Amino acid sequence: MKMRQFKVGPMENFSYLVWDEETRDAAVIDPAWQPEAVADFVKAEGLKIHCVLLTHAHPDHVNAVSFFTAADKDLPVYLHEADYFMLESRPPLLRTVADGEQVQAGALKIGVLHTPGHTPGSVCYLAGDAVFTGDTLFIGECGRVDLPGSSAE
Repeated sequence: MKMRQFKVGPMENFSYLVWDEETRDAAVIDPAWQPEAVADFVKAEGLKIHCVLLTHAHPDHVNAVSFFTAADKDLPVYLHEADYFMLESRPPLLRTVADGEQVQAGALKIGVLHTPGHTPGSVCYLAGDAVFTGDTLFIGECGRVDLPGSSAE
């Protein structure tokens, strides 16, 4: 498995692309702000996006979902159900993820770990030897838990 990190937008968020080197099957994680950068990379590398994975539903992590679903009407978007209430609009193929599940993105198998705190439905995704934490965990600190719906517990 390979991955690429994209630092995007005014808040310097991270969007990620993970893919299988042999099959070129890929998943986008937390698409935000500048989806064209991800799309250009996908095209240049000959990748096929099979799904969008959302670590949580804050706008700075989901504001480019519609860019990808507009390009592919059959593209599933995965999010924990506890964060559905935060979505301004629901993607056409919104799918629920739960703790312990695996999401299949072509040849990729991506594990789900429910990590509530930053939001009720925050999840981390496990792909290969990488973990994608969204705003649950940063280097040396955790994400904010003082926002509506957050909990330090």
